[in-house]
Amino acid sequence: MAFAEELARTYLAHREHSFEELEQALGKLEAERTASVEESEAREMRRRIAEELLMGAYVRNADWLQFSRSLARIQMLGYSNLERQVHVACLFARWSHRRREHEEEAITLLDRAAGLIAPGSELEIAIQRTRSDIGNH
Repeated sequence: MAFAEELARTYLAHREHSFEELEQALGKLEAERTASVEESEAREMRRRIAEELLMGAYVRNADWLQFSRSLARIQMLGYSNLERQVHVACLFARWSHRRREHEEEAITLLDRAAGLIAPGSELEIAIQRTRSDIGNH
C-alpha cells in the first residue's frame, strides 16, 4: 500500500509539470522502489508506473513519441488484469481520436480488448462508451 500512496503523491505533485518532468520523477521512484524487492513485485511496480506515465501522456495531450513510448512500455510489461488492458485501449482510442493520429492502430487495440470481455460487463460498456465518444460504432 505504501508504494501506491507514494506513486499517487508523485503523480499529483507533478500534475502541472511537463511530461518529461513526470517521467523523470516516476523513473526515480521506480529505481528507488524496485531495487530491493522480488522481481514479481518489481514488475508490478513497473506496470503501475507505466500506467501512470500513459495517463500523464494522455492528460497532457502528449505527442506520438511520448504517448507511444508509454504505450509500448505497458505492452512490453503486460497488463495487470483485463480491466487495465481495456483502460489502456480506451485511452489510446481517445488520444488518437483527439489528435487524429494512429486511429487504425487504436481501433485495432480496442477491438482486441473487446474480444476478451464478457458481453454486458462494465468493461464492455466502457468500450461501447469510448466507441460512441469517438464516433466508432
